[in-house]
Amino acid sequence: MTTNYGELSHQMFEVLGLMRRASSTRSTEQHGIHHGQGHLLSILMQHDNLSQKQLADIVHIRAASVTDLLEKMENDGLVTRTKDSSDRRITRVSISDKGLQLMHENAKVRQQVDQIMFGTLTDEELSELDTIHQKIISSLTTEVENNQ
Repeated sequence: MTTNYGELSHQMFEVLGLMRRASSTRSTEQHGIHHGQGHLLSILMQHDNLSQKQLADIVHIRAASVTDLLEKMENDGLVTRTKDSSDRRITRVSISDKGLQLMHENAKVRQQVDQIMFGTLTDEELSELDTIHQKIISSLTTEVENNQ
Protein backbone atom coordinates (compact mmCIF):
# COMPACT_ATOMS: atom_id res chain seq x y z
CA MET A 1 0.00 0.00 0.00
CA THR A 2 1.30 3.43 -0.90
CA THR A 3 1.10 5.78 2.05
CA ASN A 4 -1.19 8.67 1.25
CA TYR A 5 -1.07 10.84 4.36
CA GLY A 6 -3.17 13.54 2.72
CA GLU A 7 -6.08 11.17 2.12
CA LEU A 8 -5.86 9.74 5.64
CA SER A 9 -5.77 13.24 7.11
CA HIS A 10 -8.76 14.23 4.99
CA GLN A 11 -10.68 11.17 6.23
CA MET A 12 -9.91 12.07 9.86
CA PHE A 13 -11.21 15.62 9.36
CA GLU A 14 -14.29 14.25 7.63
CA VAL A 15 -14.98 11.90 10.57
CA LEU A 16 -14.50 14.72 13.07
CA GLY A 17 -16.78 17.01 11.10
CA LEU A 18 -19.49 14.38 10.82
CA MET A 19 -19.22 13.59 14.55
CA ARG A 20 -19.56 17.27 15.40
CA ARG A 21 -22.51 17.73 13.04
CA ALA A 22 -24.32 14.66 14.34
CA SER A 23 -23.79 15.75 17.94
CA SER A 24 -24.54 19.43 17.48
CA THR A 25 -27.63 18.78 15.37
CA ARG A 26 -29.05 16.57 18.11
CA SER A 27 -27.89 18.94 20.89
CA THR A 28 -29.18 22.09 19.20
CA GLU A 29 -32.52 20.48 18.45
CA GLN A 30 -32.85 19.30 22.02
CA HIS A 31 -31.14 22.00 24.07
CA GLY A 32 -30.30 25.07 21.97
CA ILE A 33 -26.54 25.17 22.62
CA HIS A 34 -23.77 24.99 20.08
CA HIS A 35 -20.42 23.20 20.10
CA GLY A 36 -18.36 26.05 21.59
CA GLN A 37 -20.72 26.36 24.54
CA GLY A 38 -20.72 22.62 25.13
CA HIS A 39 -16.93 22.61 25.08
CA LEU A 40 -16.74 25.35 27.72
CA LEU A 41 -19.32 23.58 29.90
CA SER A 42 -17.36 20.33 29.59
CA ILE A 43 -14.21 22.06 30.80
CA LEU A 44 -16.06 23.71 33.67
CA MET A 45 -17.43 20.33 34.74
CA GLN A 46 -13.84 19.14 35.14
CA HIS A 47 -12.31 22.39 36.45
CA ASP A 48 -14.95 24.54 38.09
CA ASN A 49 -14.31 28.12 39.21
CA LEU A 50 -11.67 28.93 36.59
CA SER A 51 -10.77 32.48 35.73
CA GLN A 52 -11.91 33.65 32.30
CA LYS A 53 -8.24 33.88 31.28
CA GLN A 54 -7.57 30.29 32.36
CA LEU A 55 -10.61 29.16 30.39
CA ALA A 56 -9.44 31.07 27.30
CA ASP A 57 -5.98 29.51 27.63
CA ILE A 58 -7.41 25.98 27.86
CA VAL A 59 -9.59 26.35 24.76
CA HIS A 60 -6.94 28.35 22.85
CA ILE A 61 -9.18 31.23 21.88
CA ARG A 62 -8.98 34.95 22.54
CA ALA A 63 -10.14 36.16 25.94
CA ALA A 64 -12.60 38.53 24.23
CA SER A 65 -14.19 35.59 22.39
CA VAL A 66 -14.55 33.67 25.64
CA THR A 67 -16.15 36.73 27.23
CA ASP A 68 -18.72 36.94 24.42
CA LEU A 69 -19.56 33.24 24.76
CA LEU A 70 -19.81 33.47 28.54
CA GLU A 71 -22.12 36.48 28.41
CA LYS A 72 -24.62 34.51 26.33
CA MET A 73 -24.18 31.43 28.49
CA GLU A 74 -24.71 33.49 31.67
CA ASN A 75 -27.86 35.06 30.18
CA ASP A 76 -29.09 31.52 29.41
CA GLY A 77 -28.39 30.45 33.01
CA LEU A 78 -25.69 27.92 32.07
CA VAL A 79 -22.81 29.54 33.98
CA THR A 80 -22.25 32.04 36.75
CA ARG A 81 -19.50 34.63 36.78
CA THR A 82 -18.22 36.21 39.99
CA LYS A 83 -15.38 38.53 40.89
CA ASP A 84 -12.45 36.85 42.64
CA SER A 85 -12.55 37.67 46.36
CA SER A 86 -8.80 38.32 46.55
CA ASP A 87 -8.36 40.11 43.20
CA ARG A 88 -11.37 42.00 41.84
CA ARG A 89 -9.76 42.20 38.37
CA ILE A 90 -10.27 38.44 37.96
CA THR A 91 -13.64 37.01 36.99
CA ARG A 92 -14.28 33.40 37.99
CA VAL A 93 -16.60 31.14 36.02
CA SER A 94 -18.62 28.22 37.36
CA ILE A 95 -21.09 25.89 35.75
CA SER A 96 -24.65 26.35 37.05
CA ASP A 97 -27.11 23.62 38.01
CA LYS A 98 -28.88 24.21 34.70
CA GLY A 99 -25.54 23.85 32.87
CA LEU A 100 -24.81 20.59 34.71
CA GLN A 101 -28.25 19.22 33.84
CA LEU A 102 -27.75 20.17 30.21
CA MET A 103 -24.37 18.43 30.10
CA HIS A 104 -25.87 15.24 31.55
CA GLU A 105 -28.57 15.34 28.87
CA ASN A 106 -25.94 15.96 26.19
CA ALA A 107 -23.95 12.95 27.44
CA LYS A 108 -26.92 10.82 26.38
CA VAL A 109 -26.78 12.38 22.90
CA ARG A 110 -23.04 11.68 22.75
CA GLN A 111 -23.68 8.04 23.64
CA GLN A 112 -26.17 7.80 20.76
CA VAL A 113 -23.65 9.26 18.31
CA ASP A 114 -20.91 6.96 19.66
CA GLN A 115 -23.19 3.96 19.14
CA ILE A 116 -23.88 5.01 15.55
CA MET A 117 -20.20 5.62 14.89
CA PHE A 118 -18.63 2.62 16.61
CA GLY A 119 -21.52 0.16 16.85
CA THR A 120 -20.71 -1.60 13.59
CA LEU A 121 -17.05 -2.25 14.53
CA THR A 122 -15.91 -5.54 16.01
CA ASP A 123 -14.03 -5.67 19.33
CA GLU A 124 -10.83 -6.32 17.38
CA GLU A 125 -11.42 -3.32 15.12
CA LEU A 126 -12.16 -1.12 18.16
CA SER A 127 -8.93 -2.28 19.78
CA GLU A 128 -6.94 -1.56 16.60
CA LEU A 129 -8.56 1.86 16.29
CA ASP A 130 -7.71 2.65 19.91
CA THR A 131 -4.08 1.67 19.34
CA ILE A 132 -3.87 3.82 16.21
CA HIS A 133 -5.48 6.80 17.94
CA GLN A 134 -3.08 6.50 20.89
CA LYS A 135 -0.08 6.53 18.53
CA ILE A 136 -1.40 9.58 16.70
CA ILE A 137 -2.17 11.40 19.96
CA SER A 138 1.30 10.59 21.29
CA SER A 139 3.15 11.85 18.22
CA LEU A 140 1.05 15.02 17.97
CA THR A 141 1.43 15.71 21.71
CA THR A 142 5.19 15.37 21.41
CA GLU A 143 5.23 17.70 18.39
CA VAL A 144 3.11 20.34 20.12
CA GLU A 145 5.12 20.19 23.34
CA ASN A 146 8.44 20.45 21.47
CA ASN A 147 7.29 23.53 19.55
CA GLN A 148 5.90 25.62 22.38
